[in-house]
Amino acid sequence: MKKADQMFQPRRAALAALIGYAVFCKLLPYILFQFGVSIDPERTAYPWNFSPVPAICLFTGAFFKDVRWAFGVPLAAWLLGDLGILALVSRQYGFHEGLQMAFYPDQIFVYAGFAIVVGCGMLIRALQQRMSAANLGSSGSAGYWPAVFGAGLAGSILFYLLTNFTVWLFGEGVIYPLTAEGLFTCYVQGLPFFRNFAVATAGFSLVLFSAIGTRMLEDVEERRLAPETA
Repeated sequence: MKKADQMFQPRRAALAALIGYAVFCKLLPYILFQFGVSIDPERTAYPWNFSPVPAICLFTGAFFKDVRWAFGVPLAAWLLGDLGILALVSRQYGFHEGLQMAFYPDQIFVYAGFAIVVGCGMLIRALQQRMSAANLGSSGSAGYWPAVFGAGLAGSILFYLLTNFTVWLFGEGVIYPLTAEGLFTCYVQGLPFFRNFAVATAGFSLVLFSAIGTRMLEDVEERRLAPETA
């Protein structure tokens, strides 16, 4: 298993597959919607917020050498998904409706929330580096998965707090009154989405941070030191 205190860059094919899978997962409910499947959160059992993107945020933050890739990969995947939603919904209901569903007013805070989760991934790497510097050896290895799941839980909570707050703040009091009680109700209503978000983060992190997921990475140091062949 690769260590989070090392620096890597993504293999191109694996990177394309990672982004493609994230986009597909985001578009899946809207694809189903094209075939008449209800995706109304209040009328369907579809697991909204069950997405690989939060785990991808942790993964890129923990492993990618270039900070632009660390933030750019998950945010690009989310943006491509939004553009796909715009295309799918516009096809059936017109451009204006598609624009409203894909790029709603507080959407920027969703991107900010994912950027925070990337930051939590960077904390995994920082913790592993501190453990290595302290020569903790096996203790450092033992702390790997607790660090991953701890960062994932922290990122999930921060994402939930930020995005539900902006739903309440920018909702103009239509659904949730702009009062303390309205904010509390907004957070309570968001708990099922938080549950799906946190469970997905844990599940997809198990794959990405395992030996299976880290095969997508190329060791920059090993490549630099490898002898050139004629």
